[in-house]
Parts: sequence; C-alpha cells; structure tokens
Amino acid sequence: MKTTKLIDRIEKLLRRPPEELPARKLRKTIKSLKQKQEALEERLKRTRRKASRRSLQKKITALREQRALGAETYRQLIALHEDDDRPARSVVFLVDQAAAAQHRADQGCLDEQAEDDNAEGDRLDGPPVGQINRQ
Repeated sequence: MKTTKLIDRIEKLLRRPPEELPARKLRKTIKSLKQKQEALEERLKRTRRKASRRSLQKKITALREQRALGAETYRQLIALHEDDDRPARSVVFLVDQAAAAQHRADQGCLDEQAEDDNAEGDRLDGPPVGQINRQ
C-alpha cells in the first residue's frame, strides 16, 4: 500500500471519537505503517542519490510520527476498555456455556454419557465433513 494511503487511513481513524474507534483496525494500520517504514528504511540504505534519499527520509519521518500518534491512541483505547466493568468476551462466552450446561443438568436433560461428551468437547456423530454416504 502506498505511503499516502496509509497515512490517510491512520488520520481517518484518529479523527474518530475513542468510543467508535475499532481497536483491531487501528492495530492493523499501525502494523502496516511499521512494515512500510522498515521497507523504506531498507530502500534508503541502498539509495545513493541525494534527492531520493531526502524524499525517502521525509516519508519515513511522516510514517514514524503517524505511527507514534496511532500507538499512543491505541494505548489509551486499551486503557479505556480496561477501565470498563465489562468482562472480556471470551470469559462471558465460557460463563454462558457453563451456565447453559448447568441449566440443562438441573432440568435433567443430560445423562451421564452426554456430560462426559460435554467435558471432552463437542463431537459430531456421522461422517467427517466432505464425506457423504452415497448408495
């Protein structure tokens, strides 16, 4: 991706309010900026012309500044989400799954074999995916 497009993308993300800012997209953009910066630094090492070196150095400086702003915003965003009283999504899923299993057990929906199956993980009965019994 071109340098100007990356810079436009991070600037567009940084203009959003923190509540609406997607952390994953910001993180991916910061990573792309870093990769582009490293590629330009390698190209700078091989370049001999003064004008080309100056141009590359300007691009590298712009990427570095935007990356620093993005990284700072990302850290603030993560701190903002850590301050929330909401548990992490995976924890909620596990709690919901455990609560659902307990509810089914309380209702007598599970026998011992089904509980053992639940403890070992989900299993599908039938042919493996991609294999169809044709007769």
